[in-house]
Amino acid sequence: MTGAHPSTFLIARDQLAEVGPVDEELPFGYGEDFDLLIRLAGAGDITVVPEPLVDVLWHPQSYFAQRWTGMAAGLGYLIGKHPALRADRRGLAWIEGQRAFALAAAGERRAAWGAAARSISRDPKQPRGWLALLVGARVLSATKVIEALNARGRGI
Repeated sequence: MTGAHPSTFLIARDQLAEVGPVDEELPFGYGEDFDLLIRLAGAGDITVVPEPLVDVLWHPQSYFAQRWTGMAAGLGYLIGKHPALRADRRGLAWIEGQRAFALAAAGERRAAWGAAARSISRDPKQPRGWLALLVGARVLSATKVIEALNARGRGI
């Protein structure tokens, strides 16, 4: 999981040269910041300043807000690209839950339920898989879930 918002990353040019540029193959460009962080972590240590130095606001104007197909495709690509993501049961449950939610919100119910099942089987306490099932069953609105999470400073 990304522990720092990508707008706060400071990367030395030599480190960036070592891991390479943005992956142009990422579907819809979704997750390019996460992909970069994973590659940087594989190349060496990452230092995180322990106190908040920025105030990141959640808002519906985010480029990827409501772009569920792009989100699902990008997350699927990252799962396939990075073995480290597949190696961590709880982390993979988180990402599969995000992907399941995006698929459910996009109306791809069968794929959403498969991803939700993978998320829940890896970590039954991971709420994203459960939320995806409720969105896929049309019990909850994806938009309302996101609005409620954003109001608490969270995302899916």
